[in-house]
Amino acid sequence: MKKTLFALLLAVVTSVLGSTDSDNGRFLLIGDWGRRPENSKLHANQRQVAEAMGKATANNKPAAVICLGDNFYPSGAPTVDSPMFEQAFEKVYTAPSLQVPFWIILGNHDYYESVQGELDYAKQRRGTGRWTLPSRYWSRTIDIAPGTKAKFIFLDTSPFVRKYANGKESKGLIEATKQDTAAQLAWLEKELSEPGIAWRIVCGHHPIWSGGDHGDTEEIKEFVLPILQKHKVQLYACGHDHHAEVFVREQITAVVSGNASETRTVKETQGSIFRSKKLGFADLVLGSDKGEIRMLDADGNVMFTQSLTR
Repeated sequence: MKKTLFALLLAVVTSVLGSTDSDNGRFLLIGDWGRRPENSKLHANQRQVAEAMGKATANNKPAAVICLGDNFYPSGAPTVDSPMFEQAFEKVYTAPSLQVPFWIILGNHDYYESVQGELDYAKQRRGTGRWTLPSRYWSRTIDIAPGTKAKFIFLDTSPFVRKYANGKESKGLIEATKQDTAAQLAWLEKELSEPGIAWRIVCGHHPIWSGGDHGDTEEIKEFVLPILQKHKVQLYACGHDHHAEVFVREQITAVVSGNASETRTVKETQGSIFRSKKLGFADLVLGSDKGEIRMLDADGNVMFTQSLTR
């Protein structure tokens, strides 16, 4: 009898407070985020967004947090012992609901010195072990509901950007452009061709389109976009420009979520259905048939919601 009453009480409490179990169909997206504590304003911005992420997911934590590149400013974390891992990652995303895998993408700032530190931190499972970056580009397939698989593909987009070869930004970016982009495109084609996948989500650092300072990335439009269109990818997510933006254009829904610690102005451009220069993050929820991407500000307010369909 006591066990029955306890079970009933637990059910009531759960219905009121909400379950704290992970939702396999929920993912947070942040880009252009990690700031040094000595950069007090931007580090405070990062902490504010991290706090909002924790509160937004307190009763329903995500399966993972997707980090869309430029993980640490100004020059990544070139060695596995870099203080940036502790100062701008481990000690910032401390909410209980954020103790989940952080799926990492490399951005151009991560290449400024060396990306090896970020690769090694994952390989050696340093810190809390949340840092997940098995290689420069990689994928992960998970079950989000019975019989419903979602495949996440994480690109390394810096090697595609031709101007990085001129050496004006960093020697590390010269090395980035020596990567085999043809091999990466062949891999992308193969990954997207896998049968039995309900949701195909592709993430990279550089945008296809953007109304921000950097604007469109011509190389991504030239080489990546046709493959996404061919395989009817439901979402392309990126950072690089420091704002929030949603595009529905040329058979693709694309999201810019590069506002996790700094924001810049954004102008109206073709196909852009939402844009904001507020600090914030994105919240992706996928179901068996439908999904949505929500853009939230640093106070946890939903600024915009875009539906997704299979």
